[in-house]
Amino acid sequence: MQVFFARWPSGRKVKWRSLTWAEFKKFDRQLDYDCPASVYCDVYRAVVLDGPALDGDPVYQAPAGLVEWIARALLDSNPFNGEYKDVKRALEMKRIELKSSWLNSAKSIIAGIFRYTFEEIEQWDAEMFFERLASAEFVSGRKLEPGDPDKLDAQHPGKKPGHPEGPPKPAKRELSPAQQKVVNRVVNSRK
Repeated sequence: MQVFFARWPSGRKVKWRSLTWAEFKKFDRQLDYDCPASVYCDVYRAVVLDGPALDGDPVYQAPAGLVEWIARALLDSNPFNGEYKDVKRALEMKRIELKSSWLNSAKSIIAGIFRYTFEEIEQWDAEMFFERLASAEFVSGRKLEPGDPDKLDAQHPGKKPGHPEGPPKPAKRELSPAQQKVVNRVVNSRK
């Protein structure tokens, strides 16, 4: 869940979270038959974690512009709306994030091969994480080597360290018969 934060020179601040898919669908449908201001207030109440309330002391109430701005930011270009440009933007951002983090790539490989959830993996210590990663490398027959940013800079001047367009990947090796059996077993267990 993404969390956002804004602070004004006056000292007013607000912290809010992103909408879930179910919440987006609910509020998007509500816009079809309800007054937009009412929907914006409902969105604001649902997502604000810390900040001015809609009710209570008028001095500390949330201004209408803030309520509308947060709701429109969460509804208008939300990738759950299914519009190509919004889906494409969100997916590309996450692809870049994944490719720029070796640990997130490793976590994805472990989750994909052994069916752990990301939440489970994040509770592990380094010993367990790297043990499972080594096991995933063995099963898949491919090593996931972290790149040395200093070497990447020397080999590819002008490229940022860890940038997705790094050096070409080496050719994949053939799996050993034992590795192929394990891969087949994992694939068949998913059916």
